Amino acid sequence: MLFVIVGSGGSGKSSVARRVIKMCHDRNHFLSPVDPDFMFNIFEAKLMEANNLNPLDRDSDDYRRVARDARVQSMYMYCDFLIKQKLEPLIIAPMSSEVKNGVLTKNLMERFNLKKEDIKIVYLHTPEEFLKRRVLKRQRREDVNKLEDWDGYIKRQPTLEDIKKDDNVKIIDNSDDLSQVSFQVFKHFSQKFRKNFRRFNDNKKKDDLTSPQNKPKM
Repeated sequence: MLFVIVGSGGSGKSSVARRVIKMCHDRNHFLSPVDPDFMFNIFEAKLMEANNLNPLDRDSDDYRRVARDARVQSMYMYCDFLIKQKLEPLIIAPMSSEVKNGVLTKNLMERFNLKKEDIKIVYLHTPEEFLKRRVLKRQRREDVNKLEDWDGYIKRQPTLEDIKKDDNVKIIDNSDDLSQVSFQVFKHFSQKFRKNFRRFNDNKKKDDLTSPQNKPKM
């Protein structure tokens, strides 16, 4: 299984992912987060710097030419490692180009040799006014280029029509309360592993019945 949360920078992917991971953990289902913003940030900065480019740039054509592919392939390699360890990755990334072209599910199926039904994708759709407010609030140095060319940044983001090209992507509006949004994402993901929850609960009941304290006294 592969789980994916995608959306524009500032859409709340990491915040939602933290809550979803906890909800799963509380129900004995464990997802392994793969967030390239935190994992490969220094690597990307060094790569940009080595090419005499702004190490904080994450939005320009130069970044997409020099560093983006390395970021995506590194993320996929780490997912490979997790899958080989029988773990279930949760990718948390923009993936704007793939979403815009309607090829995200297709690319993931080919890259990881998975069936379509084994890939659960949520796109956090955030209206522009909410998005800019969140980008300003988080005050990340890497957002400087976004804010300097905000109109250009918005034009590069997938539209609802773009997202709907991939029928495996569930669109969830992220202008609502974060807890409600997180629950919607969890609910969508849990459709796939609900059987595991039931199996866990059945086994737990059996364990409770056979535990020493629950045996009838003679």
